[in-house]
Amino acid sequence: KVPEDAMLLLACGLPPQFGVDWVMRCVKAVNFQLTEAEQEILELVDDWILAQDGQTQQRLLVESLWKPERSAAVLLGLAVGFQSKLLAPQWSMPVPEHFSAICLNEAVATCLAMTEPYQRDITIQKFISLALPLLDKLDAAS
Repeated sequence: KVPEDAMLLLACGLPPQFGVDWVMRCVKAVNFQLTEAEQEILELVDDWILAQDGQTQQRLLVESLWKPERSAAVLLGLAVGFQSKLLAPQWSMPVPEHFSAICLNEAVATCLAMTEPYQRDITIQKFISLALPLLDKLDAAS
């Protein structure tokens, strides 16, 4: 009904690896000033998008969980980390599947909140358009 619903649908409806890729594109598109720690997290997310290895995923989870702020980059790191089966190897309780989607939605909402109010509609359109190539890739894969 509203454009924000489309972003929520993408964050929750895309397969997790596609959702991470989409939110990463959104974070890069808003081009706001990142701290050094946020840049490191985004580099790890980029590495994970390419290789999807468990070691990078676990590192992202640990580093993101201990950050005092919940920026878009940190939320994106949490989204990747929460895609693992367990929070830690020694724990037997699995991570609920929706944790990653919640973090993706919060990350993209945080990006949107960082934009100027007069650019909100344009930014939402840009974010949705950034998902189109991923939807095409998903459609081709199925």
